[in-house]
Amino acid sequence: MAEENPEPNKPEPEEFKFSGKAKLLATTGVICAMGGYICGDKIDENDKLNLTERPYEMAEQLLQEAAQKQEEWLEIKKNYQTTLHQKNLQIDSLERYIYRLEPYVKAYEEQKQEVQKIDEELQDFVQKYNQILTDYQNEENEVRIRDNQIDSLETLNKNYVKAIQDLNDEYKNRAPIENEFQAIHNCVNAHGETMYSYKFNGQVKCCIKHLKKLQKQYPNNDLTNIRISCND
Repeated sequence: MAEENPEPNKPEPEEFKFSGKAKLLATTGVICAMGGYICGDKIDENDKLNLTERPYEMAEQLLQEAAQKQEEWLEIKKNYQTTLHQKNLQIDSLERYIYRLEPYVKAYEEQKQEVQKIDEELQDFVQKYNQILTDYQNEENEVRIRDNQIDSLETLNKNYVKAIQDLNDEYKNRAPIENEFQAIHNCVNAHGETMYSYKFNGQVKCCIKHLKKLQKQYPNNDLTNIRISCND
């Protein structure tokens, strides 16, 4: 709590100095008048009474003015002391207010540090989350690629199964393979030994072509009684 400062020693106002000088002159005039002189000059009896009374009147007037100035100065001094006292009270109040605020300031600083710590942890969490998200997206892309590959394999498998099914449907009633070879052999050697070798490959292709045609026309035939000829 701030203590009230004592009033500093201030110089006397100029009005007081002026009044003091005037009072000194008036007193000197009185002494001169009482001796029958005006600053060394001799005066007559008629002016002596006036010169004796006037300094007293002047001195009284000056003293009244001095008293008035003194009252004004005392009022100023009182107001100054009142203002100073109020300022001291305000300072004391502020000091007490600051003292009461110290726990809150300390709590605020601690909370600020805690918030900063939480913010750092949050940033670290965000970085880890972003890394996990990136890894997940990469893994998701790899899974998508594998899914596409699996879909492609499944499509190929379906096509393969369909092709096998089509072949099975096409050849489910085919004659035994031995009968097919025998029919082709008979077709190729229909001319015996008279066929030139350069015609042999063409004869084989022709016989196979006719055999497939006959198989489609007669799917249930065992080819034992069919004679294939490429003599056309």
